[in-house]
Amino acid sequence: MVKDAIGIIDLGLDGIEVAETLTQNLKHERIIYITDLQYDSYLNISEKEIAEILKRNIEIIAEYNPKLLIIVNDIIVDRAASVILDLKVPSVNVIETLIEYANKYYQDKNMVLLVKEKILEANLFPKNLKYNRLYQIASDELEVIIKEGMTKTSRSFNTVLEKLKPVLKKQIDLIITGTPNLLELNIEFKEYLNFQEITAHGEIFLKRLLEANITDLNRKGRGGFFVFGNMTKKEFLKKQKITSKFKYQQIQFKE
Repeated sequence: MVKDAIGIIDLGLDGIEVAETLTQNLKHERIIYITDLQYDSYLNISEKEIAEILKRNIEIIAEYNPKLLIIVNDIIVDRAASVILDLKVPSVNVIETLIEYANKYYQDKNMVLLVKEKILEANLFPKNLKYNRLYQIASDELEVIIKEGMTKTSRSFNTVLEKLKPVLKKQIDLIITGTPNLLELNIEFKEYLNFQEITAHGEIFLKRLLEANITDLNRKGRGGFFVFGNMTKKEFLKKQKITSKFKYQQIQFKE
């Protein structure tokens, strides 16, 4: 039985990079990553469905006595805010973490906000960011390219160029990405845009855990990486390549 763990909750596989980064750098921590792959973070999911997914995954993680929950999917943060507020376990989420990072290191600078259309509509970032200029761009088309494995192709370069037209020839300090996998288009972004940094979610979460007094991190003991999903391990590995050693458990989610 895994105890005293850091639980990571996702929808789809966008946030697996965060789990791997923490696993590789926090050697004494037990990292539990759970996701429901019946759903995809690009789909139009209702608030009720998102809340039910989150509650279900929290119930599973609760069996392992988590000391911290990390919500790595922006759609969950947007659609299930009330559930997150009611959590009995300390939690951090991707939106507040990115905002805190941007304000700490890039206050009053020029930023590009690259997030899903629904996150733009929710206005979760602009009202809390401290910027000089903020350029907001919907990332949905770019995320489809990544999902289909079409990065570093003429399609990816052309789509990135089209999406970045509003900021071409602008001096950009920070690109804030709503999902970690947008980092896979870093080469395309560099081709057309002069910027200082693009957010690497795993490194930013790691920095926050190390510097902020959010939870006590283990200084000794054996850590581990545990993945929970609703498909077989073979099916899971077809969808996602993981370089870290991990244990996989298939879960039958109740309807």
